[in-house]
Amino acid sequence: MRMSNHRRFSRLSYRTRADLNLTFLLLGTLLLYAIKGFPYLSWEQDLEYTLRRSLAANADILYSARVP
Repeated sequence: MRMSNHRRFSRLSYRTRADLNLTFLLLGTLLLYAIKGFPYLSWEQDLEYTLRRSLAANADILYSARVP
């Protein structure tokens, strides 16, 4: 008789279940980050991201100032 997936999971050690849960949490977070289009991590990346998503992707930047 085959064992259900839930039963197999519950027989794993606490450490193994914790590792699997953290792995799935990390993969889910990375998936959401990818779905959002890999948003920026720095000010420069924010600017590039904004230009790519706007209609002015080929426009020249005349002035830019860092926000304090």
